[in-house]
Amino acid sequence: MRISFPLAVIALVAGLASAQAQDAPAAPATSGAATVSPPAKVVEPTMVQPTTSAPDVDSMSTNTVDAPLKGANSFTESQARSRIEGHGFSSVTSLMKDSDGIWRGKAMKDGRTMDVALDYKGEVVGH
Repeated sequence: MRISFPLAVIALVAGLASAQAQDAPAAPATSGAATVSPPAKVVEPTMVQPTTSAPDVDSMSTNTVDAPLKGANSFTESQARSRIEGHGFSSVTSLMKDSDGIWRGKAMKDGRTMDVALDYKGEVVGH
């Protein structure tokens, strides 16, 4: 019995040492030098132009092929007049909204009188 007690103590100590070694974090494999991670790569955002989107109402030309478009027009007569004048027309007269929701009238541009139209998107067309 004397031999088995010391062996049990040795086995217990060896088991505890083994358990501590398994729980301890692994030491770095360097020779004392600090490990430096490379800096994170910075990705610059890029601007992607949409392929289909609503037109920018403030930058409409006065000669869009598809305009004027039918639709529920929320422009008042005063707003329609201002928008048409903002596209280089003057002396806007006879401005009325038709059954398609398009403001139509007469206006001057480049020294001549022409028909003008303003659709629900704010497109101004002169012809």
